[in-house]
Amino acid sequence: FDMLAQKDGKWIQIRVMPYECVAVGQHWIDIIGSKSKKEVRIPKMCVSFDGNTEEHKKGVKCPYCAVDEKFSPFYLMNVLVRSLQEDAPRKNRLSSAEKKSGIKDPDSESWTPIKVLRVPSSLMRKIQGLKDLNRDKATKKTYSVQHAEFGADINVKYDSKASGTDKYQAQLSDKCALTEEELG
Repeated sequence: FDMLAQKDGKWIQIRVMPYECVAVGQHWIDIIGSKSKKEVRIPKMCVSFDGNTEEHKKGVKCPYCAVDEKFSPFYLMNVLVRSLQEDAPRKNRLSSAEKKSGIKDPDSESWTPIKVLRVPSSLMRKIQGLKDLNRDKATKKTYSVQHAEFGADINVKYDSKASGTDKYQAQLSDKCALTEEELG
């Protein structure tokens, strides 16, 4: 589920949660489609990419690195989607395990405004750059938008009609601390 592609051309207000994001390496491989008999591109995960260091592991050979010149990392991060938060159901059916752990079970029918967002590297650079604009006036320090206390909401947009890195936009929005409920 690609939330940004589904909302093509529309701004979405999110809050990046103060948890680690995951870096994933991906190749796009050209193959001949079995039904269409036409050349198509399919994604394949790079087996030599280390998500912690964001570098290729020494001594680990990836079969796709040899055939793909368009290696592209992307990131997975937890975000609070403000429009979902505003449309929260009155009653939430948390399982007893979810109540105890505070972690949503993917198989349960409980509701959460927290979603996993797939972020391409061009959008990640824009989100990281917002730190320069997220300044605390009192201390004159800058903070990452995902900082729990001094962070900020951001507006993001995907525009399929734009070219290159202009397909993704990010703007600083409301500065606010996350509440205990939001962190929970």
